[in-house]
Amino acid sequence: MWNALLYHKPTGVIESHPDPEDPFFEEEEWEELIEKIESDEHNYIPFEKMDSGESFQLMEDFTNSLTDTHFKDKLLHQLSNRKPFQNFMHTVDESEYRQDWFDLVNVLTTHDHTLKWINNK
Repeated sequence: MWNALLYHKPTGVIESHPDPEDPFFEEEEWEELIEKIESDEHNYIPFEKMDSGESFQLMEDFTNSLTDTHFKDKLLHQLSNRKPFQNFMHTVDESEYRQDWFDLVNVLTTHDHTLKWINNK
Protein backbone atom coordinates (compact mmCIF):
# COMPACT_ATOMS: atom_id res chain seq x y z
CA MET A 1 0.00 0.00 0.00
CA TRP A 2 1.20 3.50 -0.71
CA ASN A 3 2.15 5.54 2.30
CA ALA A 4 2.90 8.88 0.68
CA LEU A 5 0.40 10.33 -1.75
CA LEU A 6 1.20 13.89 -2.81
CA TYR A 7 -0.37 16.39 -5.18
CA HIS A 8 2.04 18.57 -7.18
CA LYS A 9 0.35 22.00 -7.40
CA PRO A 10 2.05 23.35 -10.56
CA THR A 11 1.43 20.26 -12.72
CA GLY A 12 -1.57 18.58 -11.08
CA VAL A 13 0.36 15.29 -11.00
CA ILE A 14 -0.21 12.89 -8.11
CA GLU A 15 2.95 11.14 -6.91
CA SER A 16 3.09 8.20 -4.53
CA HIS A 17 5.63 5.96 -2.91
CA PRO A 18 5.72 3.33 -0.13
CA ASP A 19 6.58 4.16 3.48
CA PRO A 20 10.37 4.59 3.80
CA GLU A 21 10.08 3.27 7.38
CA ASP A 22 8.66 -0.04 6.16
CA PRO A 23 11.24 -2.81 6.66
CA PHE A 24 10.63 -4.02 3.09
CA PHE A 25 11.07 -0.57 1.56
CA GLU A 26 13.66 -0.66 -1.23
CA GLU A 27 15.24 2.80 -1.22
CA GLU A 28 17.07 2.42 -4.54
CA GLU A 29 13.77 1.83 -6.32
CA TRP A 30 12.25 5.10 -5.07
CA GLU A 31 15.31 7.30 -4.59
CA GLU A 32 14.80 9.38 -7.75
CA LEU A 33 11.14 10.14 -6.97
CA ILE A 34 11.81 10.96 -3.32
CA GLU A 35 14.65 13.33 -4.30
CA LYS A 36 12.35 14.98 -6.85
CA ILE A 37 9.68 15.53 -4.18
CA GLU A 38 12.16 16.73 -1.54
CA SER A 39 13.75 19.21 -3.96
CA ASP A 40 10.35 20.80 -4.68
CA GLU A 41 8.70 20.09 -1.32
CA HIS A 42 6.89 23.43 -1.06
CA ASN A 43 4.89 22.63 -4.22
CA TYR A 44 3.55 19.30 -2.94
CA ILE A 45 0.46 18.84 -0.81
CA PRO A 46 0.21 15.51 1.03
CA PHE A 47 -3.08 13.61 1.10
CA GLU A 48 -4.31 12.29 4.42
CA LYS A 49 -4.40 8.54 5.01
CA MET A 50 -7.75 6.82 5.29
CA ASP A 51 -8.98 6.31 8.81
CA SER A 52 -9.94 2.82 10.00
CA GLY A 53 -13.64 3.43 9.30
CA GLU A 54 -12.92 4.34 5.68
CA SER A 55 -10.62 1.32 5.32
CA PHE A 56 -13.27 -0.99 6.75
CA GLN A 57 -15.88 0.46 4.37
CA LEU A 58 -13.54 -0.20 1.45
CA MET A 59 -13.19 -3.85 2.52
CA GLU A 60 -16.98 -4.17 2.80
CA ASP A 61 -17.49 -2.58 -0.61
CA PHE A 62 -14.99 -4.95 -2.19
CA THR A 63 -16.61 -7.94 -0.50
CA ASN A 64 -20.10 -6.93 -1.60
CA SER A 65 -18.93 -6.52 -5.20
CA LEU A 66 -17.87 -10.17 -5.46
CA THR A 67 -19.97 -12.62 -7.47
CA ASP A 68 -18.30 -15.68 -5.93
CA THR A 69 -20.81 -16.23 -3.11
CA HIS A 70 -18.62 -18.73 -1.26
CA PHE A 71 -15.66 -16.36 -1.09
CA LYS A 72 -17.94 -13.41 -0.40
CA ASP A 73 -19.48 -15.22 2.60
CA LYS A 74 -16.00 -16.10 3.84
CA LEU A 75 -14.91 -12.46 3.74
CA LEU A 76 -18.14 -11.25 5.38
CA HIS A 77 -17.45 -13.71 8.17
CA GLN A 78 -13.88 -12.39 8.53
CA LEU A 79 -15.17 -8.81 8.71
CA SER A 80 -17.63 -9.65 11.49
CA ASN A 81 -15.09 -11.35 13.77
CA ARG A 82 -12.10 -10.27 15.85
CA LYS A 83 -9.20 -8.71 13.95
CA PRO A 84 -11.18 -8.03 10.78
CA PHE A 85 -8.37 -6.13 9.02
CA GLN A 86 -5.77 -8.81 9.60
CA ASN A 87 -8.10 -11.70 8.74
CA PHE A 88 -9.52 -10.00 5.66
CA MET A 89 -6.05 -9.23 4.31
CA HIS A 90 -4.80 -12.76 4.98
CA THR A 91 -7.83 -14.28 3.26
CA VAL A 92 -7.58 -11.98 0.22
CA ASP A 93 -3.81 -12.42 0.02
CA GLU A 94 -4.23 -16.18 -0.30
CA SER A 95 -6.96 -15.93 -2.94
CA GLU A 96 -7.36 -15.44 -6.66
CA TYR A 97 -8.84 -12.00 -5.84
CA ARG A 98 -5.60 -10.55 -4.46
CA GLN A 99 -4.82 -8.43 -7.53
CA ASP A 100 -8.45 -7.31 -7.82
CA TRP A 101 -8.23 -6.02 -4.24
CA PHE A 102 -5.02 -4.08 -4.88
CA ASP A 103 -6.37 -2.66 -8.13
CA LEU A 104 -9.49 -1.44 -6.34
CA VAL A 105 -7.51 0.07 -3.48
CA ASN A 106 -5.23 1.96 -5.86
CA VAL A 107 -8.08 3.34 -7.94
CA LEU A 108 -10.46 4.22 -5.12
CA THR A 109 -7.98 5.65 -2.66
CA THR A 110 -6.37 7.88 -5.27
CA HIS A 111 -9.74 9.03 -6.61
CA ASP A 112 -11.35 9.47 -3.16
CA HIS A 113 -8.42 11.36 -1.71
CA THR A 114 -8.28 13.61 -4.77
CA LEU A 115 -11.97 14.48 -4.45
CA LYS A 116 -11.66 15.13 -0.69
CA TRP A 117 -8.69 17.37 -1.27
CA ILE A 118 -10.44 19.32 -4.03
CA ASN A 119 -13.60 19.72 -1.92
CA ASN A 120 -11.60 21.00 1.07
CA LYS A 121 -9.67 23.63 -0.93
